[in-house]
Amino acid sequence: MFFTHTVLVFILSCVLGDAYIEKLSPRLQKKYEELCNTLPADPYFRESAIVDSTWRAYFVWNEDMYDKCIDIVFKLPNPLLIKTIQTRMRKYMKKEPAWYNATLYMTINSYRGILLIPDSDKRLGRFIQVPNLVRGSYDIAPEKKSMQLYKATFKLLYLGWYMLFCDCSKGVTFILARRDRKVSPKVLEAIADSYDYGKGPYPTCLDPDWND
Repeated sequence: MFFTHTVLVFILSCVLGDAYIEKLSPRLQKKYEELCNTLPADPYFRESAIVDSTWRAYFVWNEDMYDKCIDIVFKLPNPLLIKTIQTRMRKYMKKEPAWYNATLYMTINSYRGILLIPDSDKRLGRFIQVPNLVRGSYDIAPEKKSMQLYKATFKLLYLGWYMLFCDCSKGVTFILARRDRKVSPKVLEAIADSYDYGKGPYPTCLDPDWND
């Protein structure tokens, strides 16, 4: 295994990749799930509002990224892509998800892919994450029937210009902004000051030349 147990691992970071096979204590898992459950309060989320745009992470709670830039693109998955991921990943799953309910495909920094399947509890913006383990995209080698799937929650802010994204496996929560629109540091800082999701928020990928 490339990463040590002491490293926080979670899907979104694009630096760490084996959240699915790290064992969590029941206490920590409950803590992260409770944190993730706080995000959908007064939810605003539409898949059509996030697809085909690049989103960049600017702040993060519970993990210091040390100025690491993370860009995410969302697309609508076609049946062939869903079938390909199902064929590739089903042997690793402890329990298979409802594959053809998938509604989004998320690509992180152009090379790590995650299929997003709406959670069965039908909360707006809540998904199950299935990594697309293409060779070279993740530094992990899971065993058969070993992977537990974790949830993620999304919430759009400021009429869809900004977004919160919480990876429920580790409680790591990001503030994202669309890259095709002007990003306001004051708005990002206001969002960061308005929420408390744990340690942080830590700035990531901030541009020193920003101006309103």
